[in-house]
Amino acid sequence: MRSREPNSRRWFSNQRLISAEAILLVGLLDNLLETHVRGLSCSAAVKTFFFMLSTVGAFGILLSVAVLLAKRSLAHGHKLFQALPISTPDLVLHGLALAGIYWLYANYY
Repeated sequence: MRSREPNSRRWFSNQRLISAEAILLVGLLDNLLETHVRGLSCSAAVKTFFFMLSTVGAFGILLSVAVLLAKRSLAHGHKLFQALPISTPDLVLHGLALAGIYWLYANYY
């Protein structure tokens, strides 16, 4: 049965935002690894195998690990922000996380 929540609430759910943040971080890590491997003096076959392996790993195992780490860090961040005397909505925290990821991408590219 479908939820009766508006589409914006489902899109901005905590789990979806954590997943989006994790996907962005894994994508950046994949780009960093790709840049490093392109600079190595290996045969084209070895580089191709590594790129195939990193793609499977990046969107499989690494994504799972990134989501787990994001949840833990988000829980730590929630505890930190709950200690503040003012109320901070979850969307603000995710906005700060996405701004940090944007900064990482901007510095990389």
